[in-house]
Amino acid sequence: MQQQTQVFDDECVRILLIGSEDDIARAFSLIDEHLRKPMCAWIRERFPGMSSEDLADTWAEVLTNILQAVRAGRFDPDSTLIPFICQLARARAIDRIRRRTSLDAIIQAIGAALQGTAIGDYWRGMDVVDRRECMRAIRLAIAPLPRKQRIVLQEFCDGFPDTRSMEVLRKAVSDLTGTEETSASVKRALQEGRSKVRKSLELNGYGLGERGDQ
Repeated sequence: MQQQTQVFDDECVRILLIGSEDDIARAFSLIDEHLRKPMCAWIRERFPGMSSEDLADTWAEVLTNILQAVRAGRFDPDSTLIPFICQLARARAIDRIRRRTSLDAIIQAIGAALQGTAIGDYWRGMDVVDRRECMRAIRLAIAPLPRKQRIVLQEFCDGFPDTRSMEVLRKAVSDLTGTEETSASVKRALQEGRSKVRKSLELNGYGLGERGDQ
């Protein structure tokens, strides 16, 4: 990082970040132009298992965090910028690795839970990349659901296979909403959400809803 700071005017960029909208846009252009490659190399050196896709996503999250700090008045223009960016990059890289680890655990749990079913046969026929893409498609399908359905489906996926227990799922949803949810309301939201997600997956070429298993 030391060589890059010779061409990156840290102080100038900090001043731009507390300026007009045009100044802020210019600051982010400079940050991305001068720091993206060395920062991604810095992240990969510390987290060698990260893929190029994860690195790109991590850097995008870092830029988002910087903008959030600027907008919220939490950015300190008197403090050197690069250490702040390194701190954000490390935190976001750790978050991404944790999410990847969680995703791998969910994929393994799904495979075990679906043993002996038609969907299980379909799942086993996928390679690792396809399974991860399927999980990503599931989360994308969950995102636009009505709030209650979205919360229930997200908690179901995050806690799987434990959340196959309706009581475990009900408690998880209640903790998140701050309301003592009933098993009936959670079950209804789960069923309705599942149906919508299944249709979305079918439209995207996944046949998980065609085998007769729930």
